[in-house]
Amino acid sequence: MTTLPQIIGELDKIRLDERDTVRQANSTVALEDVRRSIFGKKGRLSILLRAMGGLSAVDRPQAGKAANEIKEELQVAIDERARELQAREMEQSVEAEHLDISLPGIRPRLGTLHPLTRILREIEDAFISMGFTVEL
Repeated sequence: MTTLPQIIGELDKIRLDERDTVRQANSTVALEDVRRSIFGKKGRLSILLRAMGGLSAVDRPQAGKAANEIKEELQVAIDERARELQAREMEQSVEAEHLDISLPGIRPRLGTLHPLTRILREIEDAFISMGFTVEL
């Protein structure tokens, strides 16, 4: 059975370790992996929250309050880091996709054949394939 000081100590350790891990994430994919390692089904915080069920009814509210504060603090840190990484990745993609607006664009095709002209040509092709000659 765990005690309140053990839970609080472990929560503080998670706070310090994971805050550093969030800062060290260098891409949105890595940050998502960090988020899963904290809050996922087998994440450190999730496992600790399940262990809090073994606390006495008197200690459980204090531990729950501390856990929720840490959970919120880590979520805010992850959200802030995600915004930073998304902005950086956007800048990198803009730099990579440099577009020279002075270059000529792709010219659209101008017009199409009249539907009757297309049908007439299809009919001519059919007769030619059967061996007839078409004279206009």
